[in-house]
Amino acid sequence: MNYLKTYCSLIRKAEKRNWSKKNSHCYVEGHHTFPVSIFGQDKKKNKRIVFLTAKEHYISHKLLVKICKKKIW
Repeated sequence: MNYLKTYCSLIRKAEKRNWSKKNSHCYVEGHHTFPVSIFGQDKKKNKRIVFLTAKEHYISHKLLVKICKKKIW
């Protein structure tokens, strides 16, 4: 499975919806498209935030673990 492709597809889908906390029809959570742990918290550089459902948010973080995980031999 291509985890990065799946993650990008999920983020693009969320960007097209253009939800915010106020205009969504369900509970949503803000998610940085570029992980803060990698790209830092500089709000000027890392400001791309999309709003995901709780399930999508959980899945996105599981995918990021798979993408960023280092194999230890």
